[in-house]
Amino acid sequence: MRIGNKLFVCLSLGLTLLVGTVIPAFADTYTNQKNYVDLRFGMFIHYNMGTYTDQEWALPGQNPLIFNPTSVNTDQWADAAQSAGMKYAVLTTKHHDGFALWPTKYGTYNVMSSSYPHDIVKQYVDSMRSKGILPGLYYSIWDRQQGIDKNIISRADLDFMKGQLTELLTNYGEIPVLFFDGWAWQVGNQVAYQEIRELVKRLQPNIMITTVKAESEQFDTDIVSFEEPLGPTHWAPANNTYAASQATTLLPGGWFWHSSMTTSEPRSVSDVVYDHLNVLESRYSNFILNVSPNRQGALDPNVVNRLAQIGAAWTPNASRAPLPPQPIMMEHPITANSAKSSSGVANNAIDGFASLNGTVWQSAASIPQSITLDLGYTYNNINMLNYLPSIKLTGGQITSYSLSASQDGTNFSTVASGTWNGDYKMKQVTFPSQTARYFKLQANTGTGGYAAAKELEVGSSTSNVPTPTGIDTFDPNAVYRIVNKGSGKALGVGSALTDGAAVAQRTSVDAADQQWIIEDLGLGNFKFVNKLSGKTINVSGGSTTNGASIIQSADTETSAAPPGKSQQWTISGVGNGYFKIANVNSGKVLENLNGSSSDGNPADQRDYNGNDSQLWQVQKIADNYIPASYYKIVNLKSNKVLDITGGSPSSGADTNLAPYTGANSQLWKVESVGNGQYKILNKNSDDALSAKGGSIADGALINQWPYHEWTNQQWNIQFIGKGLYRLSNVRSGKALEVKDGSVLDGSALVQNPYTSSPEEQWAIVKVQ
Repeated sequence: MRIGNKLFVCLSLGLTLLVGTVIPAFADTYTNQKNYVDLRFGMFIHYNMGTYTDQEWALPGQNPLIFNPTSVNTDQWADAAQSAGMKYAVLTTKHHDGFALWPTKYGTYNVMSSSYPHDIVKQYVDSMRSKGILPGLYYSIWDRQQGIDKNIISRADLDFMKGQLTELLTNYGEIPVLFFDGWAWQVGNQVAYQEIRELVKRLQPNIMITTVKAESEQFDTDIVSFEEPLGPTHWAPANNTYAASQATTLLPGGWFWHSSMTTSEPRSVSDVVYDHLNVLESRYSNFILNVSPNRQGALDPNVVNRLAQIGAAWTPNASRAPLPPQPIMMEHPITANSAKSSSGVANNAIDGFASLNGTVWQSAASIPQSITLDLGYTYNNINMLNYLPSIKLTGGQITSYSLSASQDGTNFSTVASGTWNGDYKMKQVTFPSQTARYFKLQANTGTGGYAAAKELEVGSSTSNVPTPTGIDTFDPNAVYRIVNKGSGKALGVGSALTDGAAVAQRTSVDAADQQWIIEDLGLGNFKFVNKLSGKTINVSGGSTTNGASIIQSADTETSAAPPGKSQQWTISGVGNGYFKIANVNSGKVLENLNGSSSDGNPADQRDYNGNDSQLWQVQKIADNYIPASYYKIVNLKSNKVLDITGGSPSSGADTNLAPYTGANSQLWKVESVGNGQYKILNKNSDDALSAKGGSIADGALINQWPYHEWTNQQWNIQFIGKGLYRLSNVRSGKALEVKDGSVLDGSALVQNPYTSSPEEQWAIVKVQ
């Protein structure tokens, strides 16, 4: 993802604003922050499933049909916002229960399954824009319907969130501000902020990101957010100069509508104008006042009337000085994989729980102390560190420091040093651009004689996006051999296809069971998927003990511990082309048991000691086919193989699907014909796999015919991940598939346009 790719339409804040300025396309961060706070006054709109369940946090799994307004009067919302003098609004597109107010393609828990099957987000943005109100969005990262919660985030979950955010930020035009919730206080960096921010800023370069219930410092947020009902510490302080917003409710009783609100007395005009708007203006904090549409999808009359009264009484202070210069923005933060420290719980400094009550790394009471971040990959373009002290502690603020960087975790070079004030403000340091995986912050002095950090991160303050660039990055379209330094033998599973089979070393040969796809899960965590079995390297029983055996098991597609995290590994270079491979769940490393050189010797996990039995080469191997060997071609959907109907040796015989028996009609040579293309020859007949009659039509049968170098007898074999391939006919460009997706014995093989369906995906497994 590249934020610097500025090919998008001028976004959100490119409209005429309160002070009459027009934002240029792709303005710098400060300009966008300044123009956001110049909006002064906004409408928060809590309207979602909680409106119909009488709950502030609706339970997940509600019957969508209970969401049943007769209509949703977004035009009335916009009229009311305009009457109050509001310049923008923010709608709860999805709250913690996961119900989406737009027709998302990700899941069915949305308005299209409700009694009101309309795109409410579109109604909202259209109505607001019609009145000159800029439409912002709220999105809860915490999603109890989807199961996105603390410590149970999978790659599929991350893709789900990114898919929904892509819809919201591409289908509804210019969006000025995005409020995230459930992140800094509930989920943390299990959801990689790095990936989400890069996506959001790529789709909407001028958008301002803020996080509800986060820190009162500008850490990982463009706009500081204060949630007033939580108490005095959630008010913008008198000396605040950060671009900020402060939210509270117009009516007592909560954020969502409850029946008592119909007759409740709203917050007074005096309170809104004199105790909020006028106070917060000088603190560079927008006031965003929440309203709660009722179950008919409209604002109650007491709300509409009070908003009009507020608008009649308030005039923005045009003489307020411009927003002061802001801290350097970490435009491209990197979410660290893990951390280690000389004392204390290091991961507390990188877990993303940056709310006022977030976790804290606290060292022992002896200085110097250090903490080292492992980014999970070697990145380039790193030039900045952010350090957030904790207001929970009376001491621990680092007052002098040195910062060093390393690619191997052993050899560090100093990149910066200096002093900081011993207060609670966020600290920043920039330095010459580095290519590194590890960053060590050493506290040389600190208040109270110890060091502490609520959050630490490194990244880039420029348009140069840090990208994984070192030996610890792996090609997802390649296969690898994992070879032990001590024995020189490769990890494999033999002929085993079952869960629980031991992962053991064997003399290195060109066999599918010794070939592994390295699947990148993000944050520097990987899975090893066996090309033969399709199963992953796992620790037996999810054990965290020394000596636990290493097995293969089905991919769980979850980060929950165990078993999911026991299938995940970090890969760290230790020099001379060798790696240690550490289990995410246990922290222990993959080892060749007792250093034996015997074939079949199993792998286990142990504490790292640097012995050769714990060091591995990760060798990329050419995904080629041995001309003298034979392969079975296995369909993903049915687990049956490509065969010749009736085992016929006759030219013109059609192909079909059959259970594997080892018959010659089920065995195929795969021979290169150049240009990355192959002929596929049957062992029984020596005829070539062909599109029947040279047809290029959809649904044309596949048969065998003597090879004549015709393009309908030549195939592109494209690796698509997890040991699977797409076989496409060179002449037609169409893919080999099972007719009608059948899994029945004898089903015909045909060619059709490729759609990524399992009946079009094949494993090519060497058997002779």
